[in-house]
Amino acid sequence: MNIAALSRLIENLIRLGTIEEIDLSAKCCRVRTGKLLSNWLPWLTLRAGSTRTWNPPSIGEQVLVLSPSGELAGGIILTGIESAAHHSSSNSPDEHITDYPDGAHLAYNHTTGALVASGIQTAHIQAATQVTVDCPAVHATGTLTIDGDAIIGGISFLDHIHSDPQGGTVGVPQ
Repeated sequence: MNIAALSRLIENLIRLGTIEEIDLSAKCCRVRTGKLLSNWLPWLTLRAGSTRTWNPPSIGEQVLVLSPSGELAGGIILTGIESAAHHSSSNSPDEHITDYPDGAHLAYNHTTGALVASGIQTAHIQAATQVTVDCPAVHATGTLTIDGDAIIGGISFLDHIHSDPQGGTVGVPQ
């Protein structure tokens, strides 16, 4: 192998670049690194077995291309490199934060125990059996709609009856 070919392989082992194109169905991207545009390469995800995560890179995101053999065509994209275009929203060692392009913001501070979710348009929790909120106080603002019965202190809101001041009982709430 000549020196030029060996030098090219070494240069291609680790390359810094930015995401230029994304094919979400193929789960691959093309990376601009210097004047070179890579072939379609897979990106690294947090989990890809029976537990899976989905968080594709975005156009313009700064990345590393790792090519174990020095052949860029066999590279893997490593995401998550800070840049001036995409900077962190915190510098606290106590926070875990995710910001989304629509303005949604999720932050957890493990020192204070505070979880904040803001900028979210809708939220949906679907459980097969039950959802439990276990805390000393719950504060809700806005309209609260309950489709079904509410059990308050062990008493059904829909099926409870009241004593009639004239004697007997009154019917169930309407």
